[in-house]
Amino acid sequence: MYKPRTTARSAVAAQVIVGGALWIALVASSVGCAVSMRTPKPDAQRGAKLAVSLNQLRLKMRSLVGPLCGEIERTADQIVLP
Repeated sequence: MYKPRTTARSAVAAQVIVGGALWIALVASSVGCAVSMRTPKPDAQRGAKLAVSLNQLRLKMRSLVGPLCGEIERTADQIVLP
């Protein structure tokens, strides 16, 4: 014999249908908006050849290493001394 549907079951079924339709719509719309990579613009400074002497390079590296070593020492002191 035919059993009538309850309102709770029909409400849940309606939510499932609406949720599924919304999910399908979101997936379909996101596929259409794919991000594409732009080709990089040539930079005038990139193409330039850099001439650096060995001494200039050594001094630049020493100037960069000094502050980093100091930061490592300070952090090590904070770990060991408290």
